[in-house]
Amino acid sequence: MANLKPPKKPLTPYMRFSKSIWQQVKAANQGMSVCEIGATIGRMWRELGDADKQLYNEEFNQAKVSGTLHWAVLSLNEF
Repeated sequence: MANLKPPKKPLTPYMRFSKSIWQQVKAANQGMSVCEIGATIGRMWRELGDADKQLYNEEFNQAKVSGTLHWAVLSLNEF
């Protein structure tokens, strides 16, 4: 049997948002430190409306379902 690895935990909605805009914020603020960029992105997330956050929440929920299905397949393959 192939060496199957369990799925990684899905990124949270905030981490998905952060990953999607990190380079954009970094390019727009070249003098900022990593901590300042993180703080800026955190502020942007807090100011983001619920409708805009919904996209990231849906991606997270889909990834959770996919991971759960992956675990189920791994469990069945062990027998």
